[in-house]
Amino acid sequence: MLIRKEDIPKLAPQGSWNQMPSDPMELFILSKVDAKTRVEEMAILCAKSIDDTITVIKKLVDKGILVFPGKTLPPVADTDSGENFCISPKWLVPIDKCNVKLLEDTKQLPMGRAAELLRVYHSLDSLNPFQVFGIDETATDRDVKRAYQKLTLRYHPDRYYGKDLGGFKRIIEEIFKNISDSYDMLSTQEGRDGLISVYGEWLQSNRDQSRTPEPVDTSDASASTRSDVEKREARRAQIRKRLKDITSEIPQFTMEDLKDDTVEAMSPEDLLERKKRHRRKFTPLGVKDRATRSRQHLEEGKEAIEKGDWIAASSHLNLALSM
Repeated sequence: MLIRKEDIPKLAPQGSWNQMPSDPMELFILSKVDAKTRVEEMAILCAKSIDDTITVIKKLVDKGILVFPGKTLPPVADTDSGENFCISPKWLVPIDKCNVKLLEDTKQLPMGRAAELLRVYHSLDSLNPFQVFGIDETATDRDVKRAYQKLTLRYHPDRYYGKDLGGFKRIIEEIFKNISDSYDMLSTQEGRDGLISVYGEWLQSNRDQSRTPEPVDTSDASASTRSDVEKREARRAQIRKRLKDITSEIPQFTMEDLKDDTVEAMSPEDLLERKKRHRRKFTPLGVKDRATRSRQHLEEGKEAIEKGDWIAASSHLNLALSM
């Protein structure tokens, strides 16, 4: 970027700064930036040549600290990655298709957030309610409510209360109005059914694009059901094996053992000692180990109950009791 001596630098919003100034000369020049002082005047105040002053100013521009209105824009962070976007960036227009001049008027708004708001605002006419909320035709009332809460935390005008938003105040209000209108249509099953009839082709196209070449397609309800059945069967087989192992540890001392000839000649004390030896033989776990396993199965049973997996819950609780 070509910087001339008559140019006037301006501080960029702090949210767009890539690095903090560290050099004493950088700090000194920053102290003179007031959106009125020209580059040549800064050189005089710093007792430096214009070339040396421009060199320091370029470093500050590269760090995203200074901008020159009309010449360049501060670097925009996270505008294409969509790492923290509420609305998927694949539905939004690119930043270069937006009115990027508004980014100079962000004031107290972080540059990354300003770019996101700008992309969402310029995409409102092309977004349908399913895209805004990030849901499909299988969404429930609870799914819609959660999506709305997430969008509200991100785009509600009250989130920016007390900040100097400049031209972005109207943009945020328009975005949230669109979100509220979409919620009114999606909040009931009847409303969603009506939207499905309107955007059925788009939903089908989006579903086809989201499918992967993997053997089990998670976007297909029947495939998902088959996968769940297979998981349950594997889980049951694991439980049966565990029950078999546990059963083998339980003492198999029955009344039939008392019918042999040696038992009649045994005193009650000898008979009791025989039972103890028999129990120790088939129960290798100590009392402490069995208590520990019992607590583990009890906790896993509680977690299974919370998840609604009644089969696993029953197995874990039975194992806990057997311990």
